[in-house]
Amino acid sequence: MQLVDAREEFETCCQVLTAAGISEKIVKAGGKALEKEIPATLEKKFKRYVSAKAYLAFVIKYRNYKYIVSTQNAAKPMVATDINDFDAHENLLNTPYATYDISKGVAGEQPHDPEDLITKITKCSLGDKGKDLWLDALDTFFCGNQELMDYVQETVGLAAVGKVYQEALIIAYGEGRNGKSTFWNTIARVLGNYSGTMSADTLTAGCRRNVMPEIAELKGKRLVIVAELEEGTHLSTSVLKKLCSTDMIHAEKKYKQPHAFKPTHTVVLYTNHLPKVGASDDGTWRRLLQICRLKNFRLMK
Repeated sequence: MQLVDAREEFETCCQVLTAAGISEKIVKAGGKALEKEIPATLEKKFKRYVSAKAYLAFVIKYRNYKYIVSTQNAAKPMVATDINDFDAHENLLNTPYATYDISKGVAGEQPHDPEDLITKITKCSLGDKGKDLWLDALDTFFCGNQELMDYVQETVGLAAVGKVYQEALIIAYGEGRNGKSTFWNTIARVLGNYSGTMSADTLTAGCRRNVMPEIAELKGKRLVIVAELEEGTHLSTSVLKKLCSTDMIHAEKKYKQPHAFKPTHTVVLYTNHLPKVGASDDGTWRRLLQICRLKNFRLMK
């Protein structure tokens, strides 16, 4: 806009002088040749022309790459924000329509505000569209077990909050075609980029690759989905305790400096095969919560 405004002002000044009888060629050339042609009656208009031309030259000059980079570097200390200040409000949930303080329910609706430093957003806004279909699906998935549905609803509600209330790995277990992946992937899609995925081998004791970059991607996530372990897989208790905890997580993205962040996520593993656990300590077993008794659609006609 600055360049557009500068050009428009200069063109306007040129047109004013041309309309006053000055040759267009001389006006475009400017300098001493134009100054000699300016009568006393056009002195103010000539000064405006000189000012507009100087401003246009200034704008063009400082659009040069080196000046842009210099400006950015000078501004960095004034606009820099600590990484942990982003997505720091655990009760704020950002949707396309509005931001909600979910500790207040629907009454917590508030307009989007850059000062909230939210970098994530759900896939859809609040609404009743598809409600009956979803309730029927839940009744089918969980075989009409209201107690189980209430428990899963609480778990999903906790996952929508940016705070760890359950230091646990939620294991949705059952044979294939029982709705577990459909259910949890639907929840993940609704949460948009508040949700994320993790490779199943990250949780295994035999994983030999560096899992730190993948763990680093969990910052700010609220629901993390892990899909399908291989049969006979042993669970890595160290990774389990790192992911399912309220302690600060230390990780690093590829080719980046290590950093620490406060966990905000709930981890859900849906699988046809339960992992093997070599540890016997309470710190491991209390972190494993199993959800089963889902519908077997293979038995349906």
